[in-house]
Amino acid sequence: MIQGIQNGYSVNKIDWSCKAAVKPSAGQQQVTGDAINFSSPSRLVASFFSQMGVDYTPGKVISLEDLQMGQQKAEDRVRLKLDELFAANDISSSPKIELVVDKKGSIRVNGSHPQKKRN
Repeated sequence: MIQGIQNGYSVNKIDWSCKAAVKPSAGQQQVTGDAINFSSPSRLVASFFSQMGVDYTPGKVISLEDLQMGQQKAEDRVRLKLDELFAANDISSSPKIELVVDKKGSIRVNGSHPQKKRN
């Protein structure tokens, strides 16, 4: 029985060609390629990883090391921006400034700093 089924099938070459069903009229532009629409969740995931500085390719694994490197890049960007803001406002970073988020979500200087009370 197995021999009978095997002998009933053969390998056939398939010619792959694609032609447009409708040609654009004289006033229309011809569009080539495929249009791809990504879902909102997939755009959100890509945006999340992009903002972290993590290269994300759908369907591929993101390792813990990738996430840690992305977090480090994000922290470096925040530090650089804070240093720029401190310099632009003549705020000394010596002694070291430690910022914390309070219960209301406001950012405060933790501990003592000579310019802590400055408006």
